[in-house]
Amino acid sequence: MRFSIHQASLGAAVADLVVIGVRAGELRRDPRVALIDRALAGALSGAARDQDFSGKAKELLVLHTLNKLRLKRVALVGLGAAPKLNGRDLVRFGATAARLANEVGAKRLLVAMPGQEAKSPAAVALVVRAVHLGCYRYTEYKSEKGRRPSLERLSVHRPGPVPAELGAAVRRAGWWPPPPPRCATWSTAHRCSSTPRPWRRGPRRSRAGTGCAARCSARRSSSAAACGCSWASARAAAVARASCT
Repeated sequence: MRFSIHQASLGAAVADLVVIGVRAGELRRDPRVALIDRALAGALSGAARDQDFSGKAKELLVLHTLNKLRLKRVALVGLGAAPKLNGRDLVRFGATAARLANEVGAKRLLVAMPGQEAKSPAAVALVVRAVHLGCYRYTEYKSEKGRRPSLERLSVHRPGPVPAELGAAVRRAGWWPPPPPRCATWSTAHRCSSTPRPWRRGPRRSRAGTGCAARCSARRSSSAAACGCSWASARAAAVARASCT
């Protein structure tokens, strides 16, 4: 999944779905909702009245734009009346956006957070990580695997200049460490004993003379850098790239 920050107006955005977080009682005063409502000739506010949407926690409103905008669908998510959102509220908001995007088959998702939270790098990173994890599906042992997640690109709406720490937070939240590749001399009886503990699988014991265990002096050490096998260097390079962002 690719991540980016959208700095222009919502009316100029291109996405399959835009998800706007709305606080309780602020629907009519929200400039983002008013902008889209004018482009839709009042259809968004009319749908909110029909469904009694006011921005309470867990309320949801989804509307198709009927090609009046370059945004195919607009979704309003209620955030409740709390003056400041906590981590649980932000995770729920991001997970709801991911679920809606995959349900409607959207490939491009635009998330618009409230102004106060959109300026916080930690809050933006938390929503991005929630969207990323919300697309995960474990279907290995299911007979009906269902439709695969359709989401390919996530953009966070943040008008104005973007601080460097905000862009770095989004990149770190979207980065996910790849599974460790197998050692070049890997066999079913042995995995390199210098595997970092979070990635080690199976028993640590190895058969003498099998694979790289006979030559690798790192099997008595927990340091992956002491091993010269290919997967250890690839893992170290991935961690180094992540730390530089």
